Amino acid sequence: MTIRSKDGFPPDRTPDTSESGISALLPIELQVGQTVELKIKLPGVSAETIEKVEKLASELRAINHWDAEYRRHRRRECYEKVAFVSRQKRRSEVITQMLTALLRGTKG
Repeated sequence: MTIRSKDGFPPDRTPDTSESGISALLPIELQVGQTVELKIKLPGVSAETIEKVEKLASELRAINHWDAEYRRHRRRECYEKVAFVSRQKRRSEVITQMLTALLRGTKG
């Protein structure tokens, strides 16, 4: 597992993966909402699976962009709040789809 923040590649400690998520202890302080990049090498994953996961990752980046825009505005319209809640639900669905695709898409 490789984790990169705006400060570079800190060495990770005790990476852990499970059905509920991924965790790692890092020797750096991250700010709430700070974006980090996570790369995981998975042996035996098909090209089709990688393509599907990349598309889902692109969707997550779009969700993050719109969430950042939402958080910048002090006065939010009702429809913006509904859209924000909907994006949070979709974010959870996308992450589940990514993990499912990776678990099912391994060769062997």
